[in-house]
Amino acid sequence: MMENKNYSKILSQIAEAATVAGRKPEEVRLVGVTKYFTGTEEVEALYAAGCRDFAENRLQVFQEKADKLRTLHDTEETAFRWHFIGPLQKNKARKILQNADVIHSGESLDVLQALDRISAELNLRREILVEINLGGEQNKHGFSPAEFRAAFPEIQVFTHLKIVGLMGMTSLDADETQAHRQFATLRQLRDEFLPGGELSMGMSDDFPIAIVEGATMVRIGSALFE
Repeated sequence: MMENKNYSKILSQIAEAATVAGRKPEEVRLVGVTKYFTGTEEVEALYAAGCRDFAENRLQVFQEKADKLRTLHDTEETAFRWHFIGPLQKNKARKILQNADVIHSGESLDVLQALDRISAELNLRREILVEINLGGEQNKHGFSPAEFRAAFPEIQVFTHLKIVGLMGMTSLDADETQAHRQFATLRQLRDEFLPGGELSMGMSDDFPIAIVEGATMVRIGSALFE
């Protein structure tokens, strides 16, 4: 079986960043992004190292991995916790809801309304993170901060979605100062509208900054497998 030697190193870096920020390391959950691989060997190696949260961004690959691994680890103590982090097409929402424990891509009011309606049909109540486009980039999904503020009265009355927090990424050209500012914007929105909620922010290149700014989930992919 493969071995993942980077998992403990990343956990140490998370603990260090949390300590610098005056936070407890256990306040930050590491979500292993395994979208780079079509098979399950890398997922199982990460699982053996101690990871329990895994993220995918393509439905077909996600479903294949979930189906294969669900039968191997199906008790509450050993179960995988699956996160969907890709763009959410409404025609695929039903299958994503059936397989994902947490969806990070609540990117628009239309998408959230579709998720709520289908969740009612399936009698499910999944955890949903509302995606915020922090850098205002045209090629990225998500609400602008202003759009989120305007839409929140409708978002908070969904009956079959559990809105647990916010997700965001810094703009591609963000330097360290800009990354701090953009992550702080997400934290401030969370504090205003969903106090105590999750903050899914920070990836392999910028997760220490995200942790300083309050991240509760960091989505780590390449750093785990390089």
